[in-house]
Amino acid sequence: MINRPRAIILAVSACRVLIISPQGKVLGPVLTGKATANVAFGGKDGKTVIFDSS
Repeated sequence: MINRPRAIILAVSACRVLIISPQGKVLGPVLTGKATANVAFGGKDGKTVIFDSS
């Protein structure tokens, strides 16, 4: 079983993935430079963010 942080919500926007706290505060963007979709946590420890972009 992988323990994922409950304090992180990811939201996809044009050319970026927003990191949002459960309280609704934007913690920061991850700029992708391309249209982004399908964001998920992965990897052996569940801490790697994986997303599609085109």
